[in-house]
Amino acid sequence: MEIGDVIELAGRVAPVDVSGLDRAGVGPLIAAVDRLAGWVEGVRVAVAGRLEDLADVDPTISPEHAMARSGKQTFRQATRSTDRARTGRRVPELGAALADGRTTAEHVDVVTNALRQLEPGDRQRLAEQGPTLALLAENVDVDAFRKRVNEATRQLRSDDGTARLAAQRRATKLSFRSDLETGMVVVRGQFDPDRGSELRRMVVRQVEAMSHGQIPDDCPSDPIERQQHLNALALIELMRLKRVPGGSSVAVVVDLDTLVGGLHDRSIVSVDSAVDLPVDTIRRMACDHGIVPVVMGGPGHVLDVGRTQRLATPAQRAALRTIYDSCAIPGCAVLFDQTTIHHLTPWIQHGPTDLIKLLPLCSTHHHAAHEGHWLITLDPADRSLTYSTPDGTTHTGDPPTLRAHSPPGDAA
Repeated sequence: MEIGDVIELAGRVAPVDVSGLDRAGVGPLIAAVDRLAGWVEGVRVAVAGRLEDLADVDPTISPEHAMARSGKQTFRQATRSTDRARTGRRVPELGAALADGRTTAEHVDVVTNALRQLEPGDRQRLAEQGPTLALLAENVDVDAFRKRVNEATRQLRSDDGTARLAAQRRATKLSFRSDLETGMVVVRGQFDPDRGSELRRMVVRQVEAMSHGQIPDDCPSDPIERQQHLNALALIELMRLKRVPGGSSVAVVVDLDTLVGGLHDRSIVSVDSAVDLPVDTIRRMACDHGIVPVVMGGPGHVLDVGRTQRLATPAQRAALRTIYDSCAIPGCAVLFDQTTIHHLTPWIQHGPTDLIKLLPLCSTHHHAAHEGHWLITLDPADRSLTYSTPDGTTHTGDPPTLRAHSPPGDAA
């Protein structure tokens, strides 16, 4: 686009009083704004491309970081610009259409995603359709363009998409984190189309089954939020119906006086290492799910939770959870629920699965204990820990203690 065209478009857009437009005047204005926005994005993409050229000469340059810092973008937004620049180079006709404002960045993103789905040889064949792709991108909306490009991609695949599905299956993942600001448990995942579609169908069917019953009173009224809320409840219900091995119970450490009468000055309340629940909710859980008792001595030492022939039992894990919030190695912050229960004397060496011989270790320290040949011992009186590394260095830790829940109004 020539600079005179840009000035002309800006002149048409800038002075318009939108509140005075009628239906006939809206269309031309939107068209002018879209073309101007496309040109601006084209310049941004051109800059990203230039940064890539500079990075080829100077490895210290990161195009994404440079774009993010200079343009006050997020790193994800900057990455999108560099991806568009790469697509524009691979399909120059499409890059020229974007630079001239004749198409949109979203059209370019469609081709970017399509190229990612293809093997190298098939990508080149798609890129060779550049003139057709550019003409199509100028004349249809993004949804119609995506449909046409997906059809072309399917025709070009030399392996019917099996390699891509294999990569998608490897990329399937699910993660959990606790939002410190809201206190919510945030779940984030991505699934390959096969298993993802199955999960979606199961959730939809479960929502339908739930809709025949009573919808929760606290269900949001907004239609979109309501659907998402029901989806979440349906997923939880599916997990309960599935009866996951090991159960879906939540480990709750609470003293009897708090459970019966509420918070007091010496309350002990700890839930799943990173989850915060009110005492009233814990009481309800005790009614709904029952209580797994852990026998405690006066100083808070676990006395007896039973034995197993090979692995720590759920009761033993619950007992260890009352003692440790995290990996037992001093200074390690990996939460208990992400640890493995370690036999101080290996089972293969006839080590017993007794509580005093069990310790929660994160993956790193579990490998160190075995492959790294660390020697770890516990004082049977207070579980104070000592470990020695192969270089002869010895480290000691204080006895573990239960965390107390600060009563309302007190400092944490």
